[in-house]
Amino acid sequence: LLLSSRFGFLPAMAVYPPRKESPMYLFTKSDTQSLEAAAQRAGIPLSSLMENAGLALAQELHRRLPALSGKQAVILCGKGNNSGDGFVCARHLAGWGMFCTVLLLHGPPATPLAAQAFQRLPESVTVLSSPQSSTVQKVLGQADAVADCVFGFSFQGELDPVSRQVFAMTEPLSCLKLSADLPSGVECDTGRASPGAFRAQATLAFTVEKPAHHSYPAKSFCGQVLVRPVGIPPVLVDEARTSVQLTGPEQVRPLLPPPDIQANKGTQGRLLLVCGSYGMAGACIMAARAALRCGVGLLHIVAEASIYPILAAAVPEAIYTLFDPAQPAETAAKLTAAHQAGTACVAGCGLGGLAELLCPILFSLNPKPLLLDADAPNYLSRHPETTPPPRPPVLTPHPGGAPPL
Repeated sequence: LLLSSRFGFLPAMAVYPPRKESPMYLFTKSDTQSLEAAAQRAGIPLSSLMENAGLALAQELHRRLPALSGKQAVILCGKGNNSGDGFVCARHLAGWGMFCTVLLLHGPPATPLAAQAFQRLPESVTVLSSPQSSTVQKVLGQADAVADCVFGFSFQGELDPVSRQVFAMTEPLSCLKLSADLPSGVECDTGRASPGAFRAQATLAFTVEKPAHHSYPAKSFCGQVLVRPVGIPPVLVDEARTSVQLTGPEQVRPLLPPPDIQANKGTQGRLLLVCGSYGMAGACIMAARAALRCGVGLLHIVAEASIYPILAAAVPEAIYTLFDPAQPAETAAKLTAAHQAGTACVAGCGLGGLAELLCPILFSLNPKPLLLDADAPNYLSRHPETTPPPRPPVLTPHPGGAPPL
């Protein structure tokens, strides 16, 4: 296939018909490697994937900066195969009339594929292999676009000092900033971001999306995520088995069918809500209202008696079991009885110090679907010796809540 351009005719990737449904599976590092291996067995060489990836990056830059002639692009490259994508990108941009500078942050390319792509760079592309910081600052300051091709989905750990220094120089720039597959410095599988990771305006996810494209803090470094095919047939993607699934409406909708015409609150599930404490009644109220909006038939709230007037006024639909924290034996009996009558349980929202009293009781009861939020994961982090509930709970931590377990 050929794409016409005012610079001539440009080679283009094979265009596959769009998939009927949104991709629901995210590919980890090992999943992606397995997919590439399957492509090789199907007769598609990695060099072809690299060529198409670099072309996709160049095309996206061209789309965002239509008039390329006379503009300047800086391509940041490491020494692995991700740098090969950058070399291909630079070759195409130079052919379309752009002034390109390749910054080799870690020296010459160290893989055969990347070295091959490096050898194909035209003479018009400036290559800086060991640039001084003043030179890098000047080159970046003149750039209309910066493409990040330093690290790929195999990155783990901490960025090296050179990468951190160069990426820091790109932070204040107002020019276009793109990343190839993943921003350099973020981990594909965990979504962790090394201090100083490259911050892109857009990231081209080659063939498939990875967990880091949807996991914070990595997601905040990706900018807009755009999936671009690079030559792996969709049938291989569809047949691939991955370990991470992205939850979307297609997965949730079957779990929330319309109620039967003769349904009543007793047939729509009974949710036990163990939330709230003096000074944090609002957390319980928000959780209760959310549960009712989700279709819970009967909402049973277990809370300390002191906040009952606030809760009852805000959520009159619920029924209540009230306890006195000063009476731990009586509290345990009430919570046990309420738990036995429930279908599922949510615990932790606004519990505060009451988690020390209530969480051990909950974890000792018969297994039922259990969601732990806020102060319940906080309790687990303070007590790593805690025996987990018999049925694995759903945890909903956030950066401002519980520390990692």
